[in-house]
Amino acid sequence: MDRKSLAGLLAERTGLTPRQARGVLEELFGRRHVPGLLAELLAREGRVRVAGFGTFELRPDRRLAREPLLPGFPPPRRVAFRPARLVRELVE
Repeated sequence: MDRKSLAGLLAERTGLTPRQARGVLEELFGRRHVPGLLAELLAREGRVRVAGFGTFELRPDRRLAREPLLPGFPPPRRVAFRPARLVRELVE
């Protein structure tokens, strides 16, 4: 599903116009070359929990962390997602 389809579904369920729904999604997820609220919070806090959906978390990238790091460079990290129980049950 792409953003346009997701915005259409959001507009139907909430009563927003499709344009307003796209604005909400852009603010939350960002747009080309502009990070959204989720990415900014994840970079700042290291963990973002969305109740009923799941948790996004920054973890060390073990594959790259084994390589010797150059001084002054932070260790590499990756984004991990752990779905909430309801989401896990729904997709299983």
